[in-house]
Amino acid sequence: MKFINVLLIVLLATGLSFSQSSFVFVSHDTIVSGASGSLLCGVASIKNTSSATITANCKREILSMVSGNNNYFCWGSQCWGTAVNVSPLQETIAPDSTDNAFNGYLKDVSNSTLNDTVRYTVWDIHNISDSISWVVIYEFSPAGINQIATGPKNTLVNAFPDPTDNAATIQYSLAK
Repeated sequence: MKFINVLLIVLLATGLSFSQSSFVFVSHDTIVSGASGSLLCGVASIKNTSSATITANCKREILSMVSGNNNYFCWGSQCWGTAVNVSPLQETIAPDSTDNAFNGYLKDVSNSTLNDTVRYTVWDIHNISDSISWVVIYEFSPAGINQIATGPKNTLVNAFPDPTDNAATIQYSLAK
């Protein structure tokens, strides 16, 4: 019985050591914020902690996206369009080296203030269970009144009366 328990512990420990990832984050974005209608970029730096060179690939999974918005990503020296979910080319990461070749872009075409969420995964093409994933939330906020009012054909007049009790009048004019 002791032999079986020892064998079980050794097998579990061996299995756990093989399940550890060769990748760690040096840095990565989880929330990227900007004004509605803008192009946002999330970046990641990934380190190969193993003693061997890794040939890695990258994929994206759109978890939620406002209709009309566009997401694409760059991996290695190439950027892949909105129709590509898995990079056709791999990136070689030397032992104990950091790769800064990931950028995930999201263009807010809909001018919505809703968030878009994308999961990215990098994995060793020779060992698909050796991977690292992260989720990026692209957060869009509306342009404020002060931003809108600074346009060349826009005007904004201070509230009247100031100070006010129950109601105020705000006069404005926006360009078409």
